[in-house]
Amino acid sequence: MGRAIARSLGRDMRLVLTDTNQDAIAGEAAMLSLAGFEVAAAQRCDVADPEDLQSLLQKSASLGPLGALVHTAGLSPALAAAERIITVNLSGTAQLLDTFQPLAEPGSVAICIASMAAYLCPADAALDAALDHPTDPALMRKLQHAAARLTGGAPGDAIEPHLAYAMSKRGVMRLCQQRSADWARQGARLISVSPGMIDTPMGRKEVAENAKAAELLAVTPMQRWGTPADIAHAVAFLCSAEAGFITGCDIRIDGGLTPIVMDQEAAF
Repeated sequence: MGRAIARSLGRDMRLVLTDTNQDAIAGEAAMLSLAGFEVAAAQRCDVADPEDLQSLLQKSASLGPLGALVHTAGLSPALAAAERIITVNLSGTAQLLDTFQPLAEPGSVAICIASMAAYLCPADAALDAALDHPTDPALMRKLQHAAARLTGGAPGDAIEPHLAYAMSKRGVMRLCQQRSADWARQGARLISVSPGMIDTPMGRKEVAENAKAAELLAVTPMQRWGTPADIAHAVAFLCSAEAGFITGCDIRIDGGLTPIVMDQEAAF
């Protein structure tokens, strides 16, 4: 999705690319440059590492005004354990927004990739209270207690990766809603986007290893995978002046799947 979004936004903007793998991001930068896109920088960054974020901020600030910040980094249940999923998907997103908000100015927009899984996470006031403080050192302990209450387990039990993923993406969605007013005071917008079943290596891995993910793909009303281009087209619109009154909300791009499954118990 990040690659597709870079190609879409790169038609009108200079690109600053980042990834945890320096070789991968250097290769992508080379391909985009050969294709005629202007890649102003390609820098390794782990969003869970404050030093990496500060380095990325300094590089970005040196290149001019912030047009769009699009955050696609994330870990699915098949890729990591619960704590790492929460750290990258939620805490990392909060740290990224904190770091880059000083660059926000009239016309800037930040878009964070959430997930339709956010809608499938059980609604719980204590859970939401914990998610609303994503950099709290006690976050994992509070989430474990919430998970135990929701699943009938013991408070010290590890959180299943699928529940951790749903929690993390619910947190991202709430984060964008709650912080959008702060961005608006700077003339900027903040939006989350929730993909459904998207045909990426990570999406394919989930379907191959998780029967529930395969079921979600099978009941998607549009009867196909979503594509990275589906996400990129929507993000390009949200970054445009035509979307200038859209902020503080979540945009679902799921082929109609969420309404079908959000009432099913433990759909994630």
